[in-house]
Amino acid sequence: MGTGPNGCAAAVALGRAGREVALYEARETSGAGAADGVPHAHLSNGDAPASWA
Repeated sequence: MGTGPNGCAAAVALGRAGREVALYEARETSGAGAADGVPHAHLSNGDAPASWA
């Protein structure tokens, strides 16, 4: 599974349940899309700080 927030959370849960887990990441750094910040599509109008523009 990937190293984004959801993949890491799932890996922890599976590991605690006794499963063997392997994490994979296509990029050089982990975090998937979360490393890029919150996508504007996930914010309501006017919620993004002006510095993000």
